[in-house]
Amino acid sequence: MPGTFTNPHLPGYIEPEVVIISDPRVDTQALTEAVEIGLPVVAFVSTDAKISGIVLVIPGNNKGRKSLALLYYLLTRQVLRERGKPGPNQELSVLLEEFEAKVVI
Repeated sequence: MPGTFTNPHLPGYIEPEVVIISDPRVDTQALTEAVEIGLPVVAFVSTDAKISGIVLVIPGNNKGRKSLALLYYLLTRQVLRERGKPGPNQELSVLLEEFEAKVVI
């Protein structure tokens, strides 16, 4: 039975073209469901990760929030550069700190 990765009954529903996961060891449900429905999976992985089902492996420290913020910032910047905005030598209009999860105590 196919997974329920997306919910077409939600008002803001859009069909995903790719799934990005932070850690294949933690995000097993998303990985399994994406593979079941044929969505390509991009994943940040550390040295101990199993990469089965992952189309694009991006090595990096996926354990700390600052490291993940940097990885997502760099990936976002590169995707936007490939699309022509911002230019090849321009930075994002959003600061790196905005990619970091805020911890509320």
